[in-house]
Amino acid sequence: TASRRPVFGLATEERLVAAPRRGATASALDLRPADGAWFASLQRAVQAAAAEASPASTRRTNDQHWRPWMVFCGLMNTSPIRDDRRANSGVDEVGHTREVTLLCCFFVWRYQNMLPRSRSAPAPKPQSAMNSVLAVRRVHRDQHGIELVSTRRLGLVLKGLLRAFVREHGADALLPARKEPMTREILASLLELPFDDDDPAAVGFRAMLCVCFQAGFRKSEVAIPDDAAFGRDRLCRSALRWYIGGSFYPALTPELRRKLKPGDAAVLTPPPSKNDPFGVIFGGIPIYLPYDPCLPFAAARHLAE
Repeated sequence: TASRRPVFGLATEERLVAAPRRGATASALDLRPADGAWFASLQRAVQAAAAEASPASTRRTNDQHWRPWMVFCGLMNTSPIRDDRRANSGVDEVGHTREVTLLCCFFVWRYQNMLPRSRSAPAPKPQSAMNSVLAVRRVHRDQHGIELVSTRRLGLVLKGLLRAFVREHGADALLPARKEPMTREILASLLELPFDDDDPAAVGFRAMLCVCFQAGFRKSEVAIPDDAAFGRDRLCRSALRWYIGGSFYPALTPELRRKLKPGDAAVLTPPPSKNDPFGVIFGGIPIYLPYDPCLPFAAARHLAE
């Protein structure tokens, strides 16, 4: 009967407790699926989809920061999964203070045990330790559906560490280290390197440099990590068309290549990117790369090769 069916919550397979509203009882809001195994599979699918919402780079970052969180919780002899919702929401004042204390202590402990990002840096930046705390919060929210305690107290601790950092190392030490922009002169120097024109990898690398320079692509839009599988969300061969003599062509045949002249172009459909992860903003706006046989870094010229 219905009363004998298993009762599940949304985050864990525990009884879902809800306060009565307008005469409804908690039992009227319980979930009683006819097939408990089927419902459990749906919950796993929901959790998998939620985990997939974050980019792979973010998931890798979360994993890196989760490891020290596990170590710290081991030192504190407490669970790394903070699923006391009454404490996190502040309903349980004693529990709330416990959770705030745990996160703040982890923040300071993480900062005390961090190494500088580079040899030239005088000390690790406080924000780097805060990034570990933020990653722990993301894992709880995205993988477990748990909102941890407010970060207001953490903000005060961060400001205090920043003041101490500036007092000891100066404000310049907090400035981010940014890469120099790619200029025409740098790209021209790279293209003058002794590439082997008979090596497809060398020819492709040269074309990739020019495409990134002209189209403004990030590295992640034209390359994938070694441990990542190629998928249709990457820049595919089908994304490249050619505009030659007023007509569009899906591929460049030897005959069409001989017809290439100024005014023609390689037409590239941009792949999903960091600022357009699903390709719905820029995916319908192709990038025209003009063909110019005299311009050393003309992407269309190197794509044709």
